[in-house]
This record gives sequence, structure tokens and C-alpha cells, in this order.
Amino acid sequence: MPGKDTTNLKLTNQIGNTLFDLFVSNVDECAIFMTDPDGYILTWNEGAKRLKGYTQKEILEKNISIFYPSEDVLKNKPQNHLKKALMNGKHESEGWQIKKNGVRFWANVIFTPIYDDDKKLLGFAKFTRAINQKDKSDQLSIANVNTAKSKHEKKAIPQLNFQKLIENSHDGIALMDSKFKVFYRSHSTERISGWSEEERRERDFIALIHPDDIPVIEKTLQEILLKPGSSVLATIRAMHKQGHYIWAETIYTNMLYDADVNAIVCNYRDVSERKNAENLLRKRTEQIDLFLDRITDGFISLDSNFCYIYVNKKFCESVGLPAELLIGKCVWDVFPQSVGSETYKAFHKAFNEQKFVRSEDYYAPLSLWYEDTIYPSEAGLSVFIKDISEQKKAEQQVLEKQEELKKAQQMQSAILNALPPLIALLNEEGKIIAVNDSWKKFILENKLDITDDGVGYSYLAICEKAIGFDSVYIDKAARGIKNVLLGEAKEFGLEHYEDLTGKRHWFKLLVAPLQDKSSKNAIVMHIDITDQKTAEQSLIKSEANLRSIFENTDLSIVLLDTKLKIASFNTNAQNLAIKHFGKKLKVGSEGPAFLPEERRALIEESIGRVIKNNEIVTYEAFYSMKDGSMEWFDVKWIGVVGEKGDNVGVVLTFKNITAKKQYEKERSKITADLVQRNKDLEEYAYIVSHNLRAPVANIMGLSNILSAAEPDIDDIKGPLHALSVSANNLDKVVIDLNQILQVTRRANDKFEWVSFASVIEDIREDICGIIAPNRVTIKNNFSGIDKLWSQKSFLHNIFLNLITNGIKYRREGHDPVITIRSVRTKNIVTLTFEDNGKGIDLEKHGHQIFGLYKRFDRHTEGKGMGLFMVKTQVESLGGRISVQSTPGKGTKFTIEMPVLDTDLIS
Repeated sequence: MPGKDTTNLKLTNQIGNTLFDLFVSNVDECAIFMTDPDGYILTWNEGAKRLKGYTQKEILEKNISIFYPSEDVLKNKPQNHLKKALMNGKHESEGWQIKKNGVRFWANVIFTPIYDDDKKLLGFAKFTRAINQKDKSDQLSIANVNTAKSKHEKKAIPQLNFQKLIENSHDGIALMDSKFKVFYRSHSTERISGWSEEERRERDFIALIHPDDIPVIEKTLQEILLKPGSSVLATIRAMHKQGHYIWAETIYTNMLYDADVNAIVCNYRDVSERKNAENLLRKRTEQIDLFLDRITDGFISLDSNFCYIYVNKKFCESVGLPAELLIGKCVWDVFPQSVGSETYKAFHKAFNEQKFVRSEDYYAPLSLWYEDTIYPSEAGLSVFIKDISEQKKAEQQVLEKQEELKKAQQMQSAILNALPPLIALLNEEGKIIAVNDSWKKFILENKLDITDDGVGYSYLAICEKAIGFDSVYIDKAARGIKNVLLGEAKEFGLEHYEDLTGKRHWFKLLVAPLQDKSSKNAIVMHIDITDQKTAEQSLIKSEANLRSIFENTDLSIVLLDTKLKIASFNTNAQNLAIKHFGKKLKVGSEGPAFLPEERRALIEESIGRVIKNNEIVTYEAFYSMKDGSMEWFDVKWIGVVGEKGDNVGVVLTFKNITAKKQYEKERSKITADLVQRNKDLEEYAYIVSHNLRAPVANIMGLSNILSAAEPDIDDIKGPLHALSVSANNLDKVVIDLNQILQVTRRANDKFEWVSFASVIEDIREDICGIIAPNRVTIKNNFSGIDKLWSQKSFLHNIFLNLITNGIKYRREGHDPVITIRSVRTKNIVTLTFEDNGKGIDLEKHGHQIFGLYKRFDRHTEGKGMGLFMVKTQVESLGGRISVQSTPGKGTKFTIEMPVLDTDLIS
């Protein structure tokens, strides 16, 4: 309805629909509806639908001209009728009206203007009543009587025909003399008022008028006496024979001057229905006024420039501004942050298109969600503003409650014909109390010959007669129904088949409780699931093929849903879970429960990336076996994407790569050994070229002397002694080289658990001869880690050399104190050996401290082999050694050893 200001009437329609529909919607004998001031339809009742053929959806916002013939529309009759109603307070006419299907019908039409309390025109109430040919003849007859003179009838109506017209008139007709004494009444008067002619004669005419309307009728009668030939309309209340008052629309015509008539003609009809509708409309308007006075939502009115012309108290409270600061100002100047917002767009759309708009928006400065309901007019906008912040927060809860309510309503609704076929309602004794049409059809098809379609009979007795129901089914059904009726089960289901018409059909029996305060009933439904069973069989075949592939792969596979619950797994995965976790996988159990505790957080973070980003996460993991060995696996997490592109689950695969890891480990060890041995060979070459050179040179020189000397025993004693010393030195060098070679060869000896405390005890026993005399104190703290997977002989030699060094190089006047500690940091074990001895000048000797035959204290006996051997053995075990020392304070050796895979398990 572009360009029409229908704000108030739309509000009327919105708020007062319930009040209006209580009466109007049930009036089906005539069309009663409202229009705006320009004749656009705002409401529609059942009578209008029946009379004119349009539904409410089809007719709303259409103009009343749609009901007039084209020739009347050209003459502008629809608008003229509205104007006359405005001028006279009401306009009534008869003429042709057009139905939806194009059929014309003769109708009585009344327009009544509707005003608010300020006398502002809201629109019109239109009443339309179809007049059949008989009614039309009655009206024409009455018109002939009333207007005989004015129409200049030249031909008198025969008395017999006139009397027939009067007696068969639908409206009541009465004739009165000049003293208002009734001397004739038509038969219709008794139908309208209930009073017979004899009963009316016994009562005064005025006595039947409602007391409040007596002044009206007296004034009307006085007026009609003064206006010969004219008609006066009056609407009054008259008492019905049954004791209630009816509304009567009366037309008095003064024809006393006509000698042929010589009477005041009263033509009246029962308009109670119309008056009741008018009263309802008035009450409805009062309700709207009350609503507007008490409205709790914000309300504003804007002019065409979006400047405030009215704001209510609620709106001022919401925005924290008084009305005097808002009136006359543009809304976008007051709230500049709203320019370009959803509110801004909605206001412009409503005004530019002159259409009702509802929008939601968020105003950040006030942390406020609100809903705008916008009603446009050519002059501006009327806007209701509702705070929906709490509503927004509770939307999910509301949806859940609505869903619950929907289910409850479905259970309590008329279920017999709304639910699937074959439905029976059982009482607490298991007897049928109601069935639907499909159940009745089933009874006929199976020729069960049961009276009243089984109502009143036991449900199980009916089942015993049905095709395909055996004793096993009957027993199961009986137990299930009993449990539901007793409240021991919430529902019961059972599948069965029936061979109807030579073709097998599958059905599912469902039994659900239906309780009220007085009894316990149950609903029994038989649902045809033939298509479902066929689909299930196809699915089983497909799953069997997939399961064959699933079970014959070398991978261990576990399928998880989006909540990380186990959905499926293959035999390999089951065996793996039993082997490493000692428990079986179960569908529906929590997947993360099988993850190692120390890796769970990292793995769950990886799973999150898979679900969120559809990444494929791959890594390697190991598990310890009872024999101390390790099993390595290649692990993959792969997201499962649904048809809509969303994640529907996760696939976890394990592939055993232990053999591959062992090969890689051995290859890395061989490579490291080759590199180390190459370094050792270079060192040994240097030793051979340097350390053996001096003794060999001495031996060669002494040999030359002996060759040149005379064979005098005294002369050769000295050279022989020197030769012996050189030979001994050469022998020691060879022995040392052999010891170094032994370390290299033993690098691949057996590994075992080595207790640090037991190593200390063994060393105490080995060197007890030097511990007591030197008052040596050995302290140890192995709380960080007390054992290591390693070679016991190497660790024993390392501990022994570092302890004996602490004793050998003690400070003068101080008893040796040696402190040994262990610390575990992730995959590294740190051992520290700290003494209070002489200390070493690292600035001078630090680069040679672990060199072969390097000695820095000439006051103490030694060869310079000990620290070299310690470094060699530590590095053979994959570790490293460092030193910190201050001369005169002591020395601290730090050894860092890797924690092998087996150590992780411990």
C-alpha cells in the first residue's frame, strides 16, 4: 500500500487481533472488515472469505474497488461511498459486488467511519451482506411503498400483489397512525422480535424500547411528524420475547399525507450482529490506547529528515539522555556511530520504500542489543525499540525449550491420524480404545472379522489372528507392552515381517507411554520399514566389502568421531591396544584415554589442528616391550570430511616401523663409530710417531755404542741399563696403546641397568687401602636419577678415575672430600664430580687437559692416561665431559649422558 499512512491501524491489527477475532472471525453470514482512510483492506473475517472468495493472504492491502464492477469503478463509486460515510456518519447502499471468481451478487453494503479519542480518522468498518432474489424483491417493494409519490408512480399496485410483497418481506414492516398506534405488522416482525401479533397488541410500543433509547425514539417520532414525505433513520434497542434486547435499525417514513397509505411506515431489521462488531471495534481501540499509555519498550517518532519529534520515557532511560536534548535533533547527529549501521540502513529503507521493516542491531557504546520495529509514513517514521540483549543471550536456551515443547505437543496432539500407519491406543489393561484408518484397513485386508475394528479387544488377541505373527513375537510384544504400561520401560520396539499379498513387508512395532493423572495408556504403532530394511541389507554388503579392506591392511586403524569417541577399529588396532595398553578398544569409549600421559597434551593439540584445519599430522612414536626392547610406529591423524565440507571425524593409523628404526639406528651408530675410529687412528699415528720415536732412538744409539765399545763388562753396564729402561718405556707405551684399543673394541658391549650407588660401593671396596689412610670422604646424591641403561665397565672406570684423581691431587693440609650428584633434565642425565683438591690452571692447561700423556702436576706420580680414558669412554657412550677448576679451591667435572629409549620407559 505505497504512500498510505497506516501506522495506527497496523498497530491496531497487531495488538488487538485477539480481541477483534473473538467476534468477527466467527461471523460467517456477512463480510466484516476494516480499511484504512483510503479504502485499503486491513482485516478479513471468515464471512468475508465465504462471501467474496478471497483468503486473508490474497486480499490484505488491496483496495475495496476490487469488489465493484468496472462501470462503478469508472464512476468512482467506491471513493464516493467513503466520502458519504464521512459526511453522514454512515453510508448504506445496495448494488452489485464482484466475487474472486468474477461472479456478481447483489449486496447490502454499509460503511462506518472509525475514529480515535482525538477524533482522528483511523479508517472504515465495512459490512457486506448478500441479498438473494427474494430479499431483493422485498427491498424493492418497500422502496416502492416509501417512495410512491417521489418516484411519480403512475400505475397503482394491485392490492393483492402489494399484500404479498409486504407479507414476504425479509425486513419487519409496521404501519402506525398519527398517534403512533400500530395497526399493522408484517409476518417478519415475529421472526425478528419473537413477539406474535396478539402478544404485541397487549404491550405498548414504547414499553418494549430500551429505557436509554426511549428519548431517541420519542425525538425521532416527533421529527417524522414534522417532515411529511421524508424518512428518518434511528438505531435503537428493542426487547426480544426471550428477554434480551436486540439492536434494530429502523427507517420511519411519513406517508400520512398519502390517502392510499395514510400511515407512518416503519421498516426495520435486526442489526445486532453489526452493532456487536462496532462495539468490539470500540473496545479494541480502547485497548490500543491503554497499551500505548503503558508501553514499556522504547518508542520514537521521526520526521522526514530523521529528526526526533517524540521520544518516550523508556527510550530516554535506555540512552541516558533527557527528551529536551533529543527533540528537534537528527538521530545521526546524536548517535554518529550509527551512521552506516543496520539501524541506519533499516530507517532509510523503510522511509524510501514506505514499507514496514524490522531489524536487529548492536550499539557498542551502551553494550545494547535492540530490535527496531519501523512503521513508515510520508511524514516520517514511528519506531518501537526493544532491548533484546537478554533475549540474544538466551536464544539457544529458548530454541532448546521450544524443541522440548514441540515434542511434548506432538505427543499430546491428536495422534491417531497424524502419526504413521497402523496406530492403536491401548488402556492400562492392554485393550484397544481407539484406532486409526490404516488400522481399520489392515483389519479388512487380513479378513480378521473383528467387531468395531478391534476396539474393546485385547491387542495381543488381534495379533494372534494377524498373518506373520507367531508365538515368539506375541510373547516379546506382550512383555514389552506390559513394561511400558507399568512404567518399567520408556519405550519398546520390535521388528517383524508380514507376507501380505504374497510379498514380504517389514514393520517396526513401537510402543510408547501416554500418561495422564487418571490412567496409564500406551500408543502402539506399526511402521512400514521395508525400504529401510532393503537399504540396510545393501549397506551391510557395502560395509562387508569395506571391512574386508579394513581388516586386510598392514595398518592399525581407529576411527574417532568429532568428540574423539571411538566409532570403529580393525583387528590390528585391537591387538595393538591389548599388547601395549593391556585393554581392549570399545566403540563409544574415549579415544584420548589410550594416549600416553606424557604425550597427551601434544597429541590433543595435533588432533585439534586436524579437526579445525583438515591437516594431516604425521609423527613417529615408540612403546616399550616387557623384554626391554622398543617398538616404533609411524602415526598419522587424518580428518574425515563430510558432504558439506565439515569435519565429521578423525582416522588414526599406526604402521610398525621398528625394523626400519633399528636399521637407521645401526647405520647411524656404524657411521659414528667409523668417524671416531678414524679420529683414534689419527691419534694413534701421532702417538706412534711421537712417543715411540724417543725410546726407539735411544735403543738405536745404545746399540751403536755397544757395537763400537770393547768387550769390557764394566764399560757396557751403563749402556745396557739405559737400553733396558728404554725397552721398558717402549713396553709401557705399547700397553697403553693396547688399553686404548680395548676401549674402542668394547664400545659395543652389552648394555644393562647400572646403579650409581652400587658402582660407588664397588669402588670403595677396590680402593679401601687409600681411602682410610687419607681420610677420604665420598658424598653422593642420586635422587635426580639413580640408574642408567649403559655399560657397567665403562661407568665403573669413569667413576674410579675421577674419584682417584680427587684423592691423588688433594691439597696439602686438607682431607679429600669428593661429592657426586645426578640430575635428570628431559632426555639428559648430568653427573657431577666435585673435589676440594689442588685445582687446575685452565687458562694455561685447559686445551690439553684431556690429552694423552698430558700431566700438569709433577709432584704426583702419574702417566697422563686417566682423563684421556675418561673422555674416551664417555664419548663412546654418546656423552660429553667438561671441567671447571680454580687453583687452590678444587675441580668440578660435569658429564652429560643421553637417556636411551629404555630409560624413557623407566
